[in-house]
Amino acid sequence: MSEKDNISREGSNSARDFIDLRRAVMATFSSSLARSIARVLLIIFVVDLYGIGSFGYLGEVAATVELLAALACLGLPKTIMAYFDRDRESPENSANLVANALGLTMLMGAGLSLLMLIIWPLLFPIDAHIPAYAALAIFFICTTEMMLTLTRSRRIIKWESIVKGLVKPWGFFILAMVGYFLIQRYDYESMMVLIAAYFLSLIISALFAFVGMVQILKDGQIAIGKITIKAMAGLAKESAPIAMVDAASFAFRRLDIIILGAMTGSNVTGVYYLGQQLATVVEKMRHLFEPMAAPILAQTRSTQIIADYLQKTCRWVFAASLGSAICFALYAQPLMALFDVYFAAALLFMSLLLWGEIADGSSGLIELPIIFRDPLIASRNVMIALCIEAVSVAIGAFHFGILGAASGFAVGMMALCGLRLYSAKKLYDMRIIDSSYFKPIAAALLSIMITVMVRDYLLSYPYIGLIFGVLLCGGIFLFALKLMGISMKISDNS
Repeated sequence: MSEKDNISREGSNSARDFIDLRRAVMATFSSSLARSIARVLLIIFVVDLYGIGSFGYLGEVAATVELLAALACLGLPKTIMAYFDRDRESPENSANLVANALGLTMLMGAGLSLLMLIIWPLLFPIDAHIPAYAALAIFFICTTEMMLTLTRSRRIIKWESIVKGLVKPWGFFILAMVGYFLIQRYDYESMMVLIAAYFLSLIISALFAFVGMVQILKDGQIAIGKITIKAMAGLAKESAPIAMVDAASFAFRRLDIIILGAMTGSNVTGVYYLGQQLATVVEKMRHLFEPMAAPILAQTRSTQIIADYLQKTCRWVFAASLGSAICFALYAQPLMALFDVYFAAALLFMSLLLWGEIADGSSGLIELPIIFRDPLIASRNVMIALCIEAVSVAIGAFHFGILGAASGFAVGMMALCGLRLYSAKKLYDMRIIDSSYFKPIAAALLSIMITVMVRDYLLSYPYIGLIFGVLLCGGIFLFALKLMGISMKISDNS
């Protein structure tokens, strides 16, 4: 089919795609908001009652198991969308795909969990009191992700929102609170209780994801076919390049913690992990789109339609990320003080982290069509960027500690952004960035100037001044965007 035929056929679906996208964004936004509230409460609670050192160790454990769980998924959360589209004419092949994807993920998760159980004592000191069974979290995380991917492939976002927005974060928070009272009453070791709370929240999340998958099985939206060793091996071989992409996506925000932890102590890692958790508000802007963007882009053949779609969504993510980033960066020091962390260079530290998040988030959706069409190019890009980040973080952390690690992360993300833009232009002649990007930058500069002038006065009123200052900064940014004719409405004509 020619490009013109693709445009004619698929252009009629554009409005429906944006309706689905808007629905998914609202669901994901609600989920992210609930998740962010739980995360903030958890950070306050853990740092205050368990200590910044325990929070640092928690960050290192989470970084390790989540990175390996991403590797265990073998990139299937992204590639399976394209595989379903390829097998859409054969219900039997689709059913076999579901069975083998689940089987392969569970097998990989079990294998990596077993490996980590063996080497766990080599990773964490005995006096840290981190139980080895935490390695089994790899199995539960990857299995949960695969089950949620299957429900999401049917353009159903509800279960992902429930699990990731409510069950996992709030379950962890409630269990950590209960655990603290057990520590006070029975004198349990704090790290063992904290890891147990984290582990149990993952088990509960897996149960809810299973319920969601059973629901779409009952509705007949997917079916489970036959599992064969040959089919799983073929699936693993085909998805191997994307496994590197998916694992690297997690590694970008885990490798810096691991390297910093190896060069410093858990207290320093705890401060860095705190800043990283605050920065996830900006990171999530991209992920508002990705759950629905993946199936839409996987089902679209026309590069012209894809380019138009990416121009609109990437510009929206850039503007939203930039606006939220300046609010966090300008008030970084009082925000971190809310968690009893007083860091004089908080503004510079958060600015570096957030600049990296903006670079990654605003270009992240570009990676999806590259994954579906040229997976080797996508894996090459992330591996180059990951190597750049690893070297930059190691050098930076060695010479400048926490600020050096943040600088290394920003350098890695800017390199990845450049590689994505270059690949899209070279492979598909897609020009994503245009002059419209200067408008959010101008709005940000205006917001920064006004905020800096009133910030000290507002902060003389603790808490209320901080809340009002953040809202004022965001309000000025949105108002400036509106004056420049940029709409933040998600639609086909935006």
